[in-house]
Amino acid sequence: MEIRQLQQYPLGRKGVKIQHFDQEREVDSVCWIEELSVDEITVSNGEYEYWLKPALATAILYPLSALTKEIEVYGERFVPIIEIAKRVDNGHNSNSIIKEYTGLILVKTDKCDDCENVYIRHANGELLSITRGDSNVTFKTYTAIIQLLQSWFINYQGIEAVNPFDLNENPYK
Repeated sequence: MEIRQLQQYPLGRKGVKIQHFDQEREVDSVCWIEELSVDEITVSNGEYEYWLKPALATAILYPLSALTKEIEVYGERFVPIIEIAKRVDNGHNSNSIIKEYTGLILVKTDKCDDCENVYIRHANGELLSITRGDSNVTFKTYTAIIQLLQSWFINYQGIEAVNPFDLNENPYK
């Protein structure tokens, strides 16, 4: 696990979750991160606190493909790409059209022209760019979107991670 990349996500009880194999109890355990350092991470499951080597833990993060699916984060259900499109251009709403291509997600409004279209380019699990029409979004907007992705626990950096959709229970519910 890359500590440097994981530091950008929220920590604590409502922060990023990790999965590790608890040898004492012989089960996969889902915990939240209390503290991060280069040599160890402090995690908790509400009952126990552990100190682990980063290599023994795997982050639980939604993949970029979850941008076009409904996800739930602490009681709020939404489609992330629609929320992103709303922040890039006010013309977007839940009726916006989502189209997926290899390495590209397109969100269209019901307007005729293409200037309000929002494009997200990605490759190998990493976010490459966010554009509105022919222009890149401003740095301020891009930064705000990255902060949203972090708060939604979406893996935009290609970190090796467990997909919450693959677990029996959503740890971010």
